[in-house]
Amino acid sequence: MAPEDDDRKDTGNKGFAGLSSMVSDVDAALSNAAKKAQPRSDKAAPPAASTTASAFGGAPSERSEKLDKTAGQSSKSSSLGLWLFGVIALFAFMLSASFWATFQTPSNGVSATSDAYSTPITAEEPPLPSSIELTPPQLSPRPKVAQTKPNGVVDDPELAATCTESDSSPRELGEFNVDRAYPQRVKDQGIEGIVEATLTIDENGLVVGEVITYSNPPGVFDAAVEREVKRMRFEPARRNCENVAGEFPLRVDFVLPKPCAEGEKNPRKLRDFNWDRAYPQRAVDRGIEGRVWATLQIDATGSVVGFILISADPPGVFESAVEREARRMRFEPARRNCKNVAGDYPLEVTFVLGE
Repeated sequence: MAPEDDDRKDTGNKGFAGLSSMVSDVDAALSNAAKKAQPRSDKAAPPAASTTASAFGGAPSERSEKLDKTAGQSSKSSSLGLWLFGVIALFAFMLSASFWATFQTPSNGVSATSDAYSTPITAEEPPLPSSIELTPPQLSPRPKVAQTKPNGVVDDPELAATCTESDSSPRELGEFNVDRAYPQRVKDQGIEGIVEATLTIDENGLVVGEVITYSNPPGVFDAAVEREVKRMRFEPARRNCENVAGEFPLRVDFVLPKPCAEGEKNPRKLRDFNWDRAYPQRAVDRGIEGRVWATLQIDATGSVVGFILISADPPGVFESAVEREARRMRFEPARRNCKNVAGDYPLEVTFVLGE
C-alpha cells in the first residue's frame, strides 16, 4: 500500500473517532441540561406554584412526578434525535471522505486512484496459433512440355530419357596448325618428331586439359603442342541429348617440307617502270637528268609494300617521283620450297631527256 493511502486511512479513522467523540459530548451536554431543568424537591416553589399546581391538578409531589416523566420523555426524544443526526452526519462524512480520496490530485501530478482504476481494462484476445497450416487446392497436373536450353539440350530428365540421339565423342572443328606450332629453331636444325596427347574437352567445346602420352624426340615438341591446342575448338561430346565433357586423342607429326623441284625464284617484274610518267616536270623544264637506285619489298601476293632509297643523283629531285610510281608496279612473288614468299627487288631508274 502507498504512503498516501496509509495517510488517507489514518485521516479517515481519526475523523470517524472525532465524530463519535463529538456526538458523545453533545449527548452528555443535552442530558445535563435536561437534569438542570428539573425542579428540586428541597427548594421552595415559586410564587405561581398555586397556579402551576392547579394547572397540573395536584399537589407538589404529584407535580414533581409529572415533571420527572415529562423531562425523561423529553430527554429520550432528544437523545434519539441526536443519535439519528449523528448517524446521518457520519454517513455524510464517510461519503465526503470517499469522494475526497477518489478525486484528490497528489502533489506529484499522478492520479491518486487505486491501481484498479489506473489500469485500463482491455478485452482479452485469444492467442494466435504458432503456425497456420494451409491445405493447397488440388489442381489437375499440367501436361509436360519439354524445356530446352539454348544449346538444344532437354532440361527435363524424364523427357530426356526418351532421346533417340546416339552418344558421340568430341569432334575437332579445326585442324592442328603444324606450321605455326613447329619451333623455328628445331626446323632450322632439320629435326622432325611425333607427339601424342589426350585432350580434355568441356561441354562448351574448349580444351581445359592436355596430357602428353608420347613424344619423340622427348621434350622437343611438347611445349609447342600444349601451346597450340589451347587455340583449337571442338564440338563437345553428347550423352542423353546433352553436351558433356569428354576426351579427344591427338597425334601431331612434325615433318619438314620436301625441297621443291622447281628451285627458288626471286620476284619478277610484270609491268615495267613508267619513267616517262614519273619524270618531274620541273626537272624537264630545267633540263635536269638523273638516276635513282632503290630496293622494293614485294610480299607473297606480288604487291609493293616497301620502298628503300639507296642513292639519288642529283639528290632531292627524283626520289619522290620514283617511289610514287614504283608502288603502282606489279610483280610475280618469289618462290621458296614451291611456295610464294616475300622477297626484295632491286630497282634502278635513269631519267634522260630526249633529243
